[in-house]
Amino acid sequence: MSPKYERDDVDEVHDRADIVEVIGDHVRLRKAGRDWKGLCPFHQEKTPSFVVNPDKGLYFCHGCGTGGSVFTFLEQIEGLTFPEAVESLARRYGIELREVAGGQKRQESSRSRLYTLQEHAVRRYREFLAAKDAEPVRAYLGSRGITSEIIDKYSIGFGGWKRDPVVRAATRAGYKTEELMAAGLATRDQRGIRDTFHGRVLFPIFDPSGRPVGIGGRVLPEEFRQDDAPDAPKYLNSRESPIFKKSRILYGTNWARADVVQRKRLVLVEGYTDVIALQAAGIGEAVATCGTSLTEDHMKEISSRFGDVRVILCLDADAAGQNAMSKERTEELAGAFSPGDQVRGSGWIPIGRGWLPEVQVANLPQGKDPADFVRAEGEQGVATVLDAAVPLVEFLLRRAIEGADLQSPDGRTRAVRRGVDVLRQVGDTLMRHEYALWLADRTGVDAQEVVKALDAQPRSSGRRGASGPKVEAPVVLTGHHRIEHEALRSILAYPDLLNDEELQPTEDDFTLPLHRSLFRLLANEMAEQGAVDAGRIAARVQDADLRRIASQLSVGATPEDHVARDTLRHVKLNTVGRHIVERKSRLRSLDPNRDAAAYDALFEELLELEMQKRRLSSTE
Repeated sequence: MSPKYERDDVDEVHDRADIVEVIGDHVRLRKAGRDWKGLCPFHQEKTPSFVVNPDKGLYFCHGCGTGGSVFTFLEQIEGLTFPEAVESLARRYGIELREVAGGQKRQESSRSRLYTLQEHAVRRYREFLAAKDAEPVRAYLGSRGITSEIIDKYSIGFGGWKRDPVVRAATRAGYKTEELMAAGLATRDQRGIRDTFHGRVLFPIFDPSGRPVGIGGRVLPEEFRQDDAPDAPKYLNSRESPIFKKSRILYGTNWARADVVQRKRLVLVEGYTDVIALQAAGIGEAVATCGTSLTEDHMKEISSRFGDVRVILCLDADAAGQNAMSKERTEELAGAFSPGDQVRGSGWIPIGRGWLPEVQVANLPQGKDPADFVRAEGEQGVATVLDAAVPLVEFLLRRAIEGADLQSPDGRTRAVRRGVDVLRQVGDTLMRHEYALWLADRTGVDAQEVVKALDAQPRSSGRRGASGPKVEAPVVLTGHHRIEHEALRSILAYPDLLNDEELQPTEDDFTLPLHRSLFRLLANEMAEQGAVDAGRIAARVQDADLRRIASQLSVGATPEDHVARDTLRHVKLNTVGRHIVERKSRLRSLDPNRDAAAYDALFEELLELEMQKRRLSSTE
């Protein structure tokens, strides 16, 4: 569960963060009156339509409609969650955050202590690697092409030759054995408590915001280690903890997120050194699982963090690498293909907030893992392999018919049946048919017979529906909805209008749910703070549409005072007009003789509304 921080602390981060400075790290901005303008980083454009308003702490692109606070920008450009964006800016501007638990503030939560403990351990491991007796470890890293610059960037360390230096140091610093065990840094054996990772090369695992949450360790090859160094297992990862979930976290995301967002592509490999080698070679969007198989939770994390990105699974060519795409997991992924009428590639996986498009598989030459291959072939060689990646369904079909004797009737029959088993998992009818033709062509079996075999077997319904997510058509504002839109802009520009004796707007004046929600936020802000800060509102709300409209209405030219008042007057007239129509309709349904009291009361309301309409009209 993501941490929740005290509202005052989040507001302080928002107020102290310089939105022009933060966005300027990614976008070339130039001054344009009160605002700053630049080319939008979220879509291609030649004329700047991306506007940053430092006074309100908001940005908005008039080209693609994206907008929000400084937190929103980091979420979009770096693939962070809201808490991670807050944490990133808090570290940048030296602000201490306090978590909220059970409605109460706490200065340092158990999660915070685990983070601090991991940071302490990473520093110690770095010191062990730099020590004189770690020369064999540095020699091993050098043999793998890992330079001192790479060691620094990725905080690579060494567990030390001794049994428990990290345990002893952390205990002296006030940490309990239970905390060390929970963090996966300590292990109990026959002799007591010892360091989990002693004698291993260590790769700290960072969360997307750059905080260490776990450790991945590799035993040294025999020629580089001491006699008493551990020799099994070859790879060892931290156990799961409140801050480290192996089934969700991907190694390297903290370095890869900007490249993933920019290139709309994520390259998924299996090992930490594979990530390091690919990123060093210019494939900055490379990440890896942390000692586990690829899970649905990983895919949910990718989807919720990055949205529509192309995922390339870059597998080792050896048997272990090929088996990394286990039958269960590939069938699960294939079964998630349900693009309905929204086919945009080889298939979409509907998970989390969005769909993952074009899941592909890239195969390396026999005997090569990504790290070996990039050292041998360089960036261009890797790029060639990635460009040759095939769609996941095609990869599964190739594996299904691999090794079949296509020269014999029995062999062709078995190959088609295995291929049909794969196609049964594909949710989209058109895609399933197209791959049936592909299977027929590769096996030499008549296409009609393959289709007949496919149709003869009931397709697995899977756990998801066969249709894609409903895509709402964009709302085009016309008539009084457009006036409501501009009325909100007027209120943001002149918050005192919320208390204007003549024109004081109410929630009833806004008919679109989105307009009502934003007005409610503005009114509450005015009631609580005596002012309206659109930037803070955009920073607090999690609803993307609310952030967008608040940003859109706050940047750009401010309406003149008389224009703002006229706009609110028109909104009021629309509201009064609606009520007049409604009262007249109700009057027609009443009998003046039988329902005299109700009729007279309603008639009085109608007269008051007509008088209110005349007053508003006379001041136009």
